[in-house]
Amino acid sequence: WDDTDVEIEGDQALQQGMRFNALQLLQSTGRDGQTNIAAKGLSGEYYEGHYFWDTETYIIPFFLYSQP
Repeated sequence: WDDTDVEIEGDQALQQGMRFNALQLLQSTGRDGQTNIAAKGLSGEYYEGHYFWDTETYIIPFFLYSQP
């Protein structure tokens, strides 16, 4: 968590939103680093665990900067 926190001064709602989104991204990954991130995360009801290109476009940059 310490590596991914983003601090924003003067806007508590934005700060809370950033932390919530970081939490969702962190929870969507496997613990061993051997699995991909599912399209709907670990708890999504649809897609039945399928993976899509969206992961590389929208999610991987977060992990590249926060956990290289």
